[in-house]
Amino acid sequence: MNIKIFVGLVLLTLLTISCTTIKDCGYDAVCFSNLAKNCKASSLNIVDNGNLFKLTVRGIVSDNCEVSYKIIKINNSYKNEHPELSNVIEQKAVTCYLNLVDTTDNNQTYLDLIKKFNESIDKHCSGPLKDIFLEPASTELKKQFTESIK
Repeated sequence: MNIKIFVGLVLLTLLTISCTTIKDCGYDAVCFSNLAKNCKASSLNIVDNGNLFKLTVRGIVSDNCEVSYKIIKINNSYKNEHPELSNVIEQKAVTCYLNLVDTTDNNQTYLDLIKKFNESIDKHCSGPLKDIFLEPASTELKKQFTESIK
């Protein structure tokens, strides 16, 4: 492929991604679900057990649905039990690239894959939160996080 064409395609892709407006659904799970099932750019705030998480669908990138999961705030109980880990994981995110081709169920939507975050973190995700979630001390928080998405 000609290098100029390749560079042009890369720039066009980056421009398309950066121009995508993300619909902020706030705490409205129905709003988010309606958009996320088709990988439409949207975000949802989730409060669970005093923890605040943000789930953001950025849209389709190279045939994959790009989704980021971010821990905004950790509850005080967890902070008291794990002060060092809490300071490390607040404001950290993991980005996942989900593909419907990887599923055996033809009726699945991207929302179904998003809800199964904990099953795909090893294969389809990257970022500082992924490494942290694989540590034994964060097992309870990962459980709370993944259950709050459902």
